[in-house]
Amino acid sequence: MITPKNDLLINHRVHIRLELNTLDVVDDLVQYIKENRVHELSFMDHTPGQGQYRDIKEFEKVIYQQYGEISDDKKKEIIDICKSKRKLDRDQIQILIKSSLVNGVAMAYHDVETREQIDWMAENNIKICEFPLNDDAAEYAMQKNLFCVVGSPNIIMGRSQYNNASAVDLLVNNRANVISSDYFSSSLLGSIFILNRLYNIPLPTAVGFATINPAAALGISEKQGSIAEGKKADIIIVDASTEFPRVNMSIINGIIKMKLNYLEEK
Repeated sequence: MITPKNDLLINHRVHIRLELNTLDVVDDLVQYIKENRVHELSFMDHTPGQGQYRDIKEFEKVIYQQYGEISDDKKKEIIDICKSKRKLDRDQIQILIKSSLVNGVAMAYHDVETREQIDWMAENNIKICEFPLNDDAAEYAMQKNLFCVVGSPNIIMGRSQYNNASAVDLLVNNRANVISSDYFSSSLLGSIFILNRLYNIPLPTAVGFATINPAAALGISEKQGSIAEGKKADIIIVDASTEFPRVNMSIINGIIKMKLNYLEEK
């Protein structure tokens, strides 16, 4: 586990995505939570046949990425092994939930698909609905006053990689309120301006999807997430004159940490 440093270009926080078939990490993870080395915990289940991989063909794409061309029998063997893996039981999950609540760690449920999952989240004080797979789940999550997260690559591409809900549609129709970079960090900034330029979402609102709203989801909005008196002076200066915006400067705790000078194109 990496402990965040204090001399980086931005303030980093640690987000753990816990695959539910990872059985041997509970004790270590509880210890990390107690030591304030985890700031968000997501519960995630990528078992083929449900959730994101309810269409087995989508899971076979993952198999291809890892193994290349293999026989149908080998694919079936891998899928069967993944389906048969034992998962964390209710008691183990409750240990992690209680530890997170006691230590102020925000919790999320990943790839939310049903209203029953959202009811379970609400019952267990899990406030972040991470990547709802369909419009109904997203709408119900917002009705339950949860934070509903979509991925910026989905916005950049204009669609879901796995044919799930459109991030743009969810944001435009008030069924989502947080944008995540989702493994492609540079897409986060670009997605904000796409929402403004192509879908007429006011720029302050689009910026809020990536700043004050996620700060509120993590429970740190009193000190971070917007420019206001008494808050940490964490700011990026952006050049939005180009098709894809560029970061010119980052300011952390009021100190310039990075500054770039782009050459003007002739």
